Amino acid sequence: MINIKKEGGLRSVLVLLLFAFCTPSLVLAAERSVHIVLGDTGEAYAAVAQAFQQAFAGLASVKVWAQEGLSRADLEVMNTPDSLLVPVGMSASRYIGDNLAVNSSASVLGLMVPRDAIADIPLWSKNRKSSFVYIDQPVKRSLELIQATLPKARRVGVLVSNENLIALRSLRAEAEELGMSVQSRFVEPDATVSATMQLGLQLRRLLEEVDVLLLLPDPYVVNNATLNILLRTSYRQRVPVIGFSPGQVRAGAVACVFTSPKQIGQEGGRMARSWVQTGRLPAPSSTSAFSLQTNQNVARSLGISLVSELEVQRKLGASSQADR
Repeated sequence: MINIKKEGGLRSVLVLLLFAFCTPSLVLAAERSVHIVLGDTGEAYAAVAQAFQQAFAGLASVKVWAQEGLSRADLEVMNTPDSLLVPVGMSASRYIGDNLAVNSSASVLGLMVPRDAIADIPLWSKNRKSSFVYIDQPVKRSLELIQATLPKARRVGVLVSNENLIALRSLRAEAEELGMSVQSRFVEPDATVSATMQLGLQLRRLLEEVDVLLLLPDPYVVNNATLNILLRTSYRQRVPVIGFSPGQVRAGAVACVFTSPKQIGQEGGRMARSWVQTGRLPAPSSTSAFSLQTNQNVARSLGISLVSELEVQRKLGASSQADR
């Protein structure tokens, strides 16, 4: 039996007991741990991790790992019901997915991953305690960007490989809702010179039928070897290009909407807070916040008068953050 002699001591004990019973989520948070696994050492990955930790606000212990320094034994130690694994990028997501596919106890929150690539990782289909923050935009958002920047464009062209057949179906459905149509050409997943020539041929045929070319995240269609071909050929045929990254806009695309590493990290941090408080992760999603970039010089050379980025943001209803 504890003998408390002073009134102040008794009051302190009662306050502590009241705090414990009234804030179960905070008590639970002390038992949980978060492990961020970076798939690369680049600035974007570090920015995701930093923004995640700021949004998470220290609700549980957080440790940051580099994938290259992470062993399977380390993963086994982390693989507990009270742990949240946060792989950043596809490489880290695949690594965790491959190693925990059979016996996964931890919750997993993948950040900065392409929407259509998730199906290739067995863990995601087997583990109901997993969720993601996608790096690519909802197709409707890209179509609304076209409407905001190129209001006369109705025929949207896309080049796709096997990687984007699911996205193509979604794109066509959304375009129909918006009074637009989608024309497509298929590209074989081959990096040879002849395949690149074939891509150029398919592109030229496609550009004859459309008002705008929309680039989709697809490593077989848009990569270091093909981007100049896509942009130069489209420019010569006077067809504007809508990209999915600021680098593509700087290289010659007219505009893009994109999610910055900071925005992805912030969204991940908010989802992790929900996991601490409820024991569950929210459903996979793109971020509600996104950024916009336009290339006024390219637009003018194509005879296109773009409205200001602020006006485009207003038309999109964007909660955009200019943190490029």
